[in-house]
Amino acid sequence: MQCRCGRGQECETRIRAVIRRCAALVKSDEDLIEDILEAARELAIVVSRGRSRYDSDFEPRRTTERLVEIIGEAAGSLTAELKQRRSDLPLREAKATRNFLIHDYGRVDHDALWQIAEDEVPRLAAALGEELRNIQHGRPSGESAQPNEGDQFQGRPEMPITRFCGASTETGQPCRHPLPTPGQECPDGHRRL
Repeated sequence: MQCRCGRGQECETRIRAVIRRCAALVKSDEDLIEDILEAARELAIVVSRGRSRYDSDFEPRRTTERLVEIIGEAAGSLTAELKQRRSDLPLREAKATRNFLIHDYGRVDHDALWQIAEDEVPRLAAALGEELRNIQHGRPSGESAQPNEGDQFQGRPEMPITRFCGASTETGQPCRHPLPTPGQECPDGHRRL
């Protein structure tokens, strides 16, 4: 590495320090999968509030776009080894969707984006949740985990993602009870039509 500014060693030392800091920012597959799962859980809350709210309010649409972007960015950053090993997963498609949302934001098909949020993301999250458990327990990919008492998924719920009621509470926060079946009520009395 040759310094162009004429400061010589001082400049090279600074450049090397920046490179070391950047290298420390590279996330592991485990960290990236956790990012995907976290975005998928947040997206499940948006989906649980229903399509009519998604269609009538810009906030859930923008939230959905951003969370799908995060999922795509993390999926694209997974190692080539994991992508090859799990070629059954739509990781390239997730990255392509992210790129489309970033670069063609004016042409978003909200019917397609809703379908991705409602159907595709939970399936991807379920498969990656299993992959994460395999990584954490040192098992080869595809070998299913045997449930052990007390074996929590890093304190997070098992996939598939639970859909939540999402009705507004007195505090303005969304209700976190599981989504009731049509015609039933959640424990707080919110009725699902």
